[in-house]
Amino acid sequence: GFAPIISGLIKELVQQYSLAGVVIMGLCAGAVTALHTAAVTQECKGVILMDPYFFLPAERTALRNELSRWASWSRLGGLTGDLYDVLRKVRLLVRGNQLPKNANVTLIDCWRQLASGGTPMLVLRAPAHKAPETKPRAGDFDYFGYLQSLSGPHSRISVEFVEGTNHSFADTLGRPAVRRYGERWLNTHFPLVECENIVALES
Repeated sequence: GFAPIISGLIKELVQQYSLAGVVIMGLCAGAVTALHTAAVTQECKGVILMDPYFFLPAERTALRNELSRWASWSRLGGLTGDLYDVLRKVRLLVRGNQLPKNANVTLIDCWRQLASGGTPMLVLRAPAHKAPETKPRAGDFDYFGYLQSLSGPHSRISVEFVEGTNHSFADTLGRPAVRRYGERWLNTHFPLVECENIVALES
């Protein structure tokens, strides 16, 4: 619901300051909003997504929260959690590469639209709980593998894994990594060009 509002603000900024365009950046739910906004904003020239998710989150019941806490500190709970992961993995194998029922299909369509159109996108990913680096947790659908398979030959997508940080990227590892990857990506896709008249004045 925020996308039309942000899109309108971007149009005002571009017009007011005579900008060539903007890059939209967002974290978590903000990344979801950034992707929705970019798909409806011609002035958006690129997107930076920090730990986006492509499923529709459901509210967890009090019982599920208690079970999760029990599994985190109890040895028996940990074994139960491992068994649960195995069952989820079996279910995933049976389902194949079909999208889960709670997939955010509208958001995935936004990704496909931007990727196929060649909009530069940088995805920064933090380690997930019980997940082996860039791979999803056992039993979780591999959204990024799925998205990259449908992005098309003209896509300009960079995915960077920031090892050792957390979901907020706000620690001593995450902050410099976001800046480093962000600057590299910006310099690649949006290099600064000196105006001819400035060069002439300096010479």
